[in-house]
Amino acid sequence: MKIRSKSLKFLFSPVIFGAVVLLAGFLTFLLHCKPDSAAAEDEQYAVFSAYLAQGLTGESHSLGHRNGELVIDGRTMRWRATIGMVRELWLLKQQSPLSTMTPLLNLLCMSFVREELQRSFALPVKYELMTKAEVALYPTMAFQARFPGNYGYHRFTRVGFNSVLTEAVFYTDHMCGLCGEGKYVFMKKQNGRWVVVGTASRWIS
Repeated sequence: MKIRSKSLKFLFSPVIFGAVVLLAGFLTFLLHCKPDSAAAEDEQYAVFSAYLAQGLTGESHSLGHRNGELVIDGRTMRWRATIGMVRELWLLKQQSPLSTMTPLLNLLCMSFVREELQRSFALPVKYELMTKAEVALYPTMAFQARFPGNYGYHRFTRVGFNSVLTEAVFYTDHMCGLCGEGKYVFMKKQNGRWVVVGTASRWIS
């Protein structure tokens, strides 16, 4: 039993030590790179609004129409990379046009818990925040009656920012009947306005 115990101790001690080091590094990152939470909350809606407004072309697979109605899930999603997150982070790093990994790591931190969205979007069209019960109606006729002129609905994770709130990343699904897409969206603040600088698709139909 002593030999076996020593063997197990030898095997697991480096693992535990490595985990402690990683945790310490992660906590250090949070302390130094996490943006101010109040400012990030306001900026999050500016990011979502800019992304949606830029996609209101009314074309096939667009985000909506300026004469229609935008429908948004009233709760944020948990980040889908919770399982296999190391591989997902590595893939995103390869696809990201952002200058650092900070927004991606903050996305991970911010998206373990779902939150209720507020009516703080600044959009050029009418929009509605869906309840959980209304999400369940999609894509029935009852959904169409409740949200006339919709282009399906959108849902978002929370936004991961860099420390100075000039770069951002989030994941979004657009469910639109027979079509749809799930993707990461990378944005930068240029001349005081948020613009999309890249995307990384994860599914499309």
